[in-house]
Amino acid sequence: MENDDSAAQDELVSFEEAENIVINRGCVKFGNSVYQLCNVTGFTVGEFRKADFPLKKFMMVLFPGILLLPLGVGVVFLLWACLIYRKYNKIKQVYGLVIELNSGHKKVFASAEKDFLLKIINSMYQLMSSASDDKVVVDLSNRSVKIFGDAKGNVVTGDKNRVGEGEWA
Repeated sequence: MENDDSAAQDELVSFEEAENIVINRGCVKFGNSVYQLCNVTGFTVGEFRKADFPLKKFMMVLFPGILLLPLGVGVVFLLWACLIYRKYNKIKQVYGLVIELNSGHKKVFASAEKDFLLKIINSMYQLMSSASDDKVVVDLSNRSVKIFGDAKGNVVTGDKNRVGEGEWA
């Protein structure tokens, strides 16, 4: 029964590729898809499990290599074992920006940089918690997050360092 549940969960997850994600007060757009924010239940950063080290394969190559080393053939096996080890160590940890929808579907954008994904989530939080009509544009190709519109907040003026409420463009 658990396999049926896991298969159903896998059907709800789709990996997306887009150059930009555009978020404004009312919707999220990426690629050819647009979702109203009222249909988005959350944005999270998920961590994809790195594949397990192929220990059985490594040992099946390493032990014959050690045993056949005196014959000279073992060098080939040992080099093969080194290649297996190096290939595994080149695999980077991958994270994903997960957009969860009311329907239970999840849209995932993969990245090796967790800090970049957290920056996206922080920008979305700022946008969603403000009353402005700003727009956040996430450029996945060059890993940048830009906020367009009027920024609102405290302004420090040069007049005896008084702090006043204000807006600036």
